[in-house]
Amino acid sequence: MLTDRQLLDQLEAKSKALFGDDIGTGQNNVLGMYLRVIAWLQTIVNQDVAAVYYANFIDQAEGVSLDHLGANYSVDRNPAQAATVTLNFTGTPGAKVPEGTVYATADAVEFEMIDTVTLTSDGTGSGQAQCTAMDESGNVAADTITVKVENLAGVDTVTNSVQSSGGASLEDDDSYRQRIHLSMESQPGPTYYGLYTALYTLPGVEQVQIVPNLTMDVDQYGNPAKSLHFYVRGGRQDDVGQAILDNIAAGIQTTGTIKVTAKDIGGHTHDVFFDVATIVRSTSK
Repeated sequence: MLTDRQLLDQLEAKSKALFGDDIGTGQNNVLGMYLRVIAWLQTIVNQDVAAVYYANFIDQAEGVSLDHLGANYSVDRNPAQAATVTLNFTGTPGAKVPEGTVYATADAVEFEMIDTVTLTSDGTGSGQAQCTAMDESGNVAADTITVKVENLAGVDTVTNSVQSSGGASLEDDDSYRQRIHLSMESQPGPTYYGLYTALYTLPGVEQVQIVPNLTMDVDQYGNPAKSLHFYVRGGRQDDVGQAILDNIAAGIQTTGTIKVTAKDIGGHTHDVFFDVATIVRSTSK
C-alpha cells in the first residue's frame, strides 16, 4: 500500500505532466496544498480498503472482523469474567451475612457476596462471593480476603481457605486467533487435541497439560492405571470440571487433588478430579 508521500509524488508527477514542469506544487502553492489534501484523503481510503481485504483472513483480521470469522467456526471470543471464591466466616451463632456484603484483600481487591450466609450453631458458615472487577485482578491467593469493608454484628472473621479463580479480561485478538486455529485442528472431544480445545475455550484458562497413564499400573507420578491427570491454570474450577466430563471418553478416570461434581447430559452426577497448574520460576546464569 502506498504511503501519503508516495501518493503525493505521483500526484505531483501527473500535475507536471499535464501542466508543465514549471507548475508550482510546493506546500505553499495553491495546487500543492490541494494535492496534499487529496493525497491524505486517498491514504485514508486505501487504509480502509486494505482493512476490508485483510478482514477476510484470520491471521490479519482484528476486533469485530475477527469475531465474525470466529463465528464461522463456532468459536466465540471469551468475555470478561469476575473471579469467584468461597468465603468462610466465624462469629455468633445465628448471625447473618446478607447477599451483597463486600469483603476485600489488603490490596483493596473487593468481593461481593452472592449468597446469604447464616452462621450455624458452632458459629461458622461459608458462602460464595464474586469479585467486583471483571478481570484477572480478582484471582487472589488463599487467606487474603480478610478485610471487612462492612462491619456486621455477630461476624468476627472472614477468610478464603482456597484461592479465588476464574477472573479474566475480555480475550485479546492473539489468544482468540490461537483458539480459532486450534478449533480448526480439532473440535472439542475425547482426543488429546479435542480435550485441549475444550479446556482452552473456557474463559480465563491460560495453560493446560494432560499427563496420561495408559498402563495397568500406577505410574512414576502416582497416577492410577488407565487415568488422565489434568493440570489447568486459570478458569473457574466448576467450568473446568464440567468441560472435562463433557469431553472425556467413557470409562477413563481422572485424578488430582481438586474434586468437582459435574452432571452429564442425563442429569447424573460424576466426580471429576484435576489439579491447578503452577508456575515454576527458574533463573540461569
